[in-house]
Amino acid sequence: MTTYLWHEPIEDLERVLARAAAGDEFHFDDGYASHRQAAHRLAELGRRGTFFLVTRWIGHEGFLSWDDVGELVRLGHELGNHTASHVWLGKVPPVARRLEIREAQDTLGAMVGVTPTSFAYPYGLIDAGAAAAVAEFGFELARGITEVVAKR
Repeated sequence: MTTYLWHEPIEDLERVLARAAAGDEFHFDDGYASHRQAAHRLAELGRRGTFFLVTRWIGHEGFLSWDDVGELVRLGHELGNHTASHVWLGKVPPVARRLEIREAQDTLGAMVGVTPTSFAYPYGLIDAGAAAAVAEFGFELARGITEVVAKR
């Protein structure tokens, strides 16, 4: 299994889809507006992705809207937690780490009825404090920039 990760841009999506094997995973970070097209293309092919969202960016120019996020859910994609504001968790106090993660969990739950079970570290940066905060939430998957670092 290979995990493919996209930030912006996603021009190479078709090339990757052409060679992707069954079971490969598609992860999209940050919630950029271009991820809308990727979500539809994956769904057309019967594939699913995980979209790690920064909840305070949703609805801002260049990012997905709340309607788009609802569409991701309707298409069968997974929503992942990428914090409320994309803060580097290792640079903020422990209470702020938990609040960033909790706010994103609560916002996604309230807005689209989904409580994420996957987490992506902002900037892909992991230290002991960030890992401890993430572990408190019991995510089934937590990943850094290019690799899955914890899978339950």
